[in-house]
Amino acid sequence: MPILNERIKKMRTQKGLTLLEVAEYLGVAEATAQRYESGNIKNIGHETICKLAELFNCNPAYLMGWVEEPSIVQATSVSQGEQRLVEVYRNLNNEGREKILQYAEDLFASGNYKKHGSLGVVSEA
Repeated sequence: MPILNERIKKMRTQKGLTLLEVAEYLGVAEATAQRYESGNIKNIGHETICKLAELFNCNPAYLMGWVEEPSIVQATSVSQGEQRLVEVYRNLNNEGREKILQYAEDLFASGNYKKHGSLGVVSEA
């Protein structure tokens, strides 16, 4: 099994994700996600590799086998709370993601939970 396929499976299992969860994140069928791991799909697109790296919080170069360490990617300007929110969001199905976004927009629109000086703009995701 080529290194890319091995590392996709390794990172998925380390993160405790199912094939279905990976597939939903990528917007593909579960069978397609399984074929990424098994090597039945030989040419995985750049965009897909980048989305997998984002999901697994690692460097795309690690998935490709170009580096030995996963080089966890963390933005320095993101708080722990924001990281937790992203992790929870990524582990929800599409319906759960929509509910989270709607709840956040409702909280913001109420005005009771805005940061002082907030412009009152919520971008459409």
